Amino acid sequence: MEKKGKKPKVANFATKNQALPLEWVSGHTVESHNHIASSPDGAWLALTAGCVLVLRCTADGSERYLLARGSPKPLSCVAFSSDGRLVAAGETGNNPAVSVWSVQEGKLQGRIETMHQYGLLCVAFSPDGQQLATAGTEHDGRVAMWQWGSGAAEPRGCATFAAPVRSVAVGSRAGSPTLLVAGNQFLCQLRFPAADGAELVRTDIGLGPYAEATYVAVAHAGERVYA
Repeated sequence: MEKKGKKPKVANFATKNQALPLEWVSGHTVESHNHIASSPDGAWLALTAGCVLVLRCTADGSERYLLARGSPKPLSCVAFSSDGRLVAAGETGNNPAVSVWSVQEGKLQGRIETMHQYGLLCVAFSPDGQQLATAGTEHDGRVAMWQWGSGAAEPRGCATFAAPVRSVAVGSRAGSPTLLVAGNQFLCQLRFPAADGAELVRTDIGLGPYAEATYVAVAHAGERVYA
């Protein structure tokens, strides 16, 4: 019981728990975490700003602004390749495109006109950077893999989901790319079919007591999957 005349002690959280200083605010409104990405080495930050992709150098704070050719649409997602040399951004709207730029030069390296109908939720590079996975928004429900450097108009493979897709990642098993897809009450692996353009082969990952959960992000590390 506190003695009369003495004030209770108040913890000084400012000195015991040092807060991280706020250095920079972009000022752009986004709908999901897929609108922003960091290069694997932490040297670059990429974020969408309407039809423009902003590349910010984390060392000196300088910015570069990338715009797709033609009549670009607002961007909805961005991803770096595993070596940090490439950055890809997907569009909103009907038949959205994915543009790929070199990070150091800021030059457009390729552009895929996809078959998705309501915009792109997320994009992801394969480990070798030669292929791109795309996932459509909730009303589209499709995931596809593209050989982006070839300029092919058709995907290597695709899959359709009844439940909303939230995230995709691309791993590699036995030298072949494998897609990991996370969404509302599911987590699965997609393998390539024998013929390009066919339906990807789906294998669901057992979720046990967490089968009713919604998985909003997925990643891989060797043989392990994190969601």
